[in-house]
Amino acid sequence: IHDFRADQKPLFQKVKSQIESIERYQEENRGLDSMQLEREISMLSRTISRLSEKFEQFRTLLFESESAGIPIKAMYLNAGGFGETSIDSKSELLSLDFEEAKEFEKEFKLFKSYQKRFADSFWAERISFSGVEPRHYSRISELIQSLENYKIPSYAASWN
Repeated sequence: IHDFRADQKPLFQKVKSQIESIERYQEENRGLDSMQLEREISMLSRTISRLSEKFEQFRTLLFESESAGIPIKAMYLNAGGFGETSIDSKSELLSLDFEEAKEFEKEFKLFKSYQKRFADSFWAERISFSGVEPRHYSRISELIQSLENYKIPSYAASWN
């Protein structure tokens, strides 16, 4: 303001117009805010829809029984012994259906009971035959033949 008296009227006009435009400015910004909120709501709705589809797929898979014979949920509920050692391999076990898996479990438990039963017996100190090759078969056969020549004690004969 150069001249207080002469510039006073235009100054007050500018102040008055700015005060009057505050409401219009707020109206316009409320419109922008609501548009921004609508965009956010739309994005969140799409996210909710996408996640709902994903959870629906999980729910469907939870009760699907085609691949294993029974639903995954039933497998989980029937599972026991979570603290025990489990087999962790990508072998034929992964392709077993429920009945085959139950049979494997039964046989494995039997094997495990034998392992515990004979752990401290002569089996613990036995010689491993894992290194036996076909070239050894003839020698093994000779040894078995030579054992047949020994006389079996009378108490052992009664075992047969």
